Amino acid sequence: MNKNLRAAFYFTLDFQKRVLTPIAQYFKNSLITNEPESLKTFRPDFVFTADYSCKFLSEYFKDENVFIMAVRHGAVNKYSEPEDDFCYADFVFGTEYEKKYLESGNIKPRMKFVVTGNPWVDETFRIPNRPINQNTPTILFAPTYNPEISAAAIPGNKLYELISKVFSDFNLIIKPHPAILDRRPEHLKKYEETFDQWLFYWKSLKDNFNNVRLIDDPSESIANFFAHADILISDRSSLIWEFIILERPVLLYNSEDEPELWNKYSTEYSIKNKIDVGPYYKDEDQFLSYLKDIFKLHHEFYSERQRVYKNELFGKYQDDFSAKRVADEISGIFENEISNRIIEEAEFCIHNNNFDRAREILNKACDYDKFKEDALNDLAYIEIISGDYDRAVEYLQTTLALNPNNDVAFSNLNYLIENQLADPTEIKTSLLKIFKTPLTLNKLSSFDDFVNYERMMRSEYKRRNEFERKLIPENQNEFTYNAYCIVCNHIVPLHVDFWNAYQNNGNKIPNWRERLVCPICGLNNRMRLTYHLIQELFPDFNKLTVYTTEQTTVLFQLLKKLNSQIFGSEFLGCEIARGEILNGIRNEDFTQLSFNDKQFDLIISLEVLEHIPDYKKALMESFRVLKKGGKFLFTVPFNRNMRNNLVRAERNNDGTINHILPPEYHGDPLSSTNSCLCFYHFGWELLDELKEAGFKTSYALFTYSKEYGYLGGEQIFFIAEKEG
Repeated sequence: MNKNLRAAFYFTLDFQKRVLTPIAQYFKNSLITNEPESLKTFRPDFVFTADYSCKFLSEYFKDENVFIMAVRHGAVNKYSEPEDDFCYADFVFGTEYEKKYLESGNIKPRMKFVVTGNPWVDETFRIPNRPINQNTPTILFAPTYNPEISAAAIPGNKLYELISKVFSDFNLIIKPHPAILDRRPEHLKKYEETFDQWLFYWKSLKDNFNNVRLIDDPSESIANFFAHADILISDRSSLIWEFIILERPVLLYNSEDEPELWNKYSTEYSIKNKIDVGPYYKDEDQFLSYLKDIFKLHHEFYSERQRVYKNELFGKYQDDFSAKRVADEISGIFENEISNRIIEEAEFCIHNNNFDRAREILNKACDYDKFKEDALNDLAYIEIISGDYDRAVEYLQTTLALNPNNDVAFSNLNYLIENQLADPTEIKTSLLKIFKTPLTLNKLSSFDDFVNYERMMRSEYKRRNEFERKLIPENQNEFTYNAYCIVCNHIVPLHVDFWNAYQNNGNKIPNWRERLVCPICGLNNRMRLTYHLIQELFPDFNKLTVYTTEQTTVLFQLLKKLNSQIFGSEFLGCEIARGEILNGIRNEDFTQLSFNDKQFDLIISLEVLEHIPDYKKALMESFRVLKKGGKFLFTVPFNRNMRNNLVRAERNNDGTINHILPPEYHGDPLSSTNSCLCFYHFGWELLDELKEAGFKTSYALFTYSKEYGYLGGEQIFFIAEKEG
């Protein structure tokens, strides 16, 4: 056991210490705390959590080599979809079943899921077998906190009365979910009155009956009372799948309601498929009936099911050594595979010219995403010193394939070129292969398509968010990001600042969509991608008849170079005739175009529809002027999580504006001021409206690329196609 590791264990609610303390005991230098500040002061090698704090901890230690380790607080998963938070853990420990459960929702830790068994249930596996006392049973009543499903609601304040009708002599232990007692999480505040009512009844039972015990310490482990329990009465709390380890009778309240905070999505590994570990009641009459026959029912129906589920859920690790296995695995990870100081150790070897040992350490570090970029850069440095410049270039190119914005790799490549140690033409060619990758386009035709797609992408989304977060420097107003500009055919330092930035947990996040500006062509993220998509989707663009709802922009001038016959326009006002050209600019009203029916193969409109009060007319006009088989490519402000459009403002019959939400104005290409009022933010309803306008098909294209600098979440374009 590595006694020198600095091991920190973080909790937010006291009961989570149940799983942390047994692991912490194996480390000489350990800290168990719920105070983030003390974590930083302790300077840990890793932080272990049994709470959904992986994201918080990952961000808290973003600039430090601190590993985030995680385990579930509870016996098994419940009903909802696998928890996103585990994506932010470097290592997750648990059972084979839990591993499959997370994978079923495409949730993966950043490095590895380690199968150790679940330390949470060590105490329960330690409880010796004994005969069930059917004459004077001890009944453990353990309701969860969710009012929608809690056994505290039914039988409610008739609990003792109903039990007394079945057993003349019994003992009752009431062990509420810790959240009923410890209400620190904000989402529990609204339940306080309900919790107070439950506790008032339970305290009155304790005060009036000698055979009743109320456990009102939220940190006390429920396993302490499993040993005494002959019957468990509960609900959909995860503790029921811990109690079945003992193969004793269970009676469950099973409401048809779902907890407010639970996601309705579940997978084949969600535990809701294994609730038949005992009879479940829906009202007082069923409670009484099943309690009378509980021992018979258990013997005839449920004991064998409990045994099967126990084996399925906990696998081969049905002992009380899972905490030790976790500790052993952590020590092994640091001793045999990695160390927080692995790069420092390698660089110390480099400093002392021990290159062979440095290579050995760095090649091991390359197996882990956390160290791979630094390790590759150091390997390249060794080869530069050793004179193997070709090998150095290979390492640096691999680094840039991982992260196109790795400044160290770029600096080293420039060093090789400037000192004529590498062929600049070959380097440029190979870099273009890295950066000029195929653009991935994901086609989604409905909100339901998006929901399924988002589930599939959740781990990837977390990785992207983390990547982007690390790009943002502290205390700087601007920075650059190296990417390939499809317009300029160069790898360029895209400019990013905080114009129109937004706040997230007190941090400024760039408006990636409108920034990432190429210093050569002047196009931002969205515009460069538009140019890219046109080349990708319409290889015969130069031969098409095209209309775009802009004419004074840099993008239009670039498109005109590709297709000299392209039509562009701006809205110059109702006073000027539609189709009239003033100072070289064509005037068009998108709701009443002057063009002929079936005139164009392609219409392009970027960030225009949201400024048109009656945008549906613009959709119909687009349909009218397109040829058969023609396509309408456009962008709008779009909230991918909304089914329906959001109306921000309406135009009254007298021409005045009714602001439903605070006014939002966007830039006007014909004005230096932001003067275009935004009437809408669109949702997936827009696709249906396109079909109502006559289009045969309509869909959204989602795309993202580090190489091209299309950051800020997926960029979304829409295409509507007219029947051919």
